[in-house]
Parts: sequence; C-alpha cells; structure tokens
Amino acid sequence: MSSNQPPSSLQRVPKASCEPFAARDAAPERSQSATSALARLDSRALFGAQRELLIDHGADCYRLRWTRSGKLILTK
Repeated sequence: MSSNQPPSSLQRVPKASCEPFAARDAAPERSQSATSALARLDSRALFGAQRELLIDHGADCYRLRWTRSGKLILTK
C-alpha cells in the first residue's frame, strides 16, 4: 500500500504477520488456514476523526481508546 492512497478498511492478513496465539499453538495445517481466513481492519478506518469508540459484545459494552502515544486501550 503506497502512502498516498487511503488505507483499505478491510484487508486479508498476510500469513507471516498478525498470527493469533491460538494459531501459533495449533497444528501447522490449522495455523495456515486460520491465519488466511482472518480479516484485518485498519484502526484509522475504525476511529475516523474520533479518539474513542464503543464496542457492544453480547450484553457488555467496551470502550476502545486511541492514546496520544498511538496505543490502543480496551476497557470494559
């Protein structure tokens, strides 16, 4: 992705990056299929111009904050 194009909000995760913990611990054949099926979201697409967003998960609500130092903090 070049720096002059806006990021896509939904991409497929490359097999070598962002491998989930469960996939790393699983058998190799499961690891490859689980990683290739994951969707990847760009945080800038999620947040837009905001620094916080709310995520409903079942009966719970979580707050995802983007800090000034660029870190993400998820709280219940």
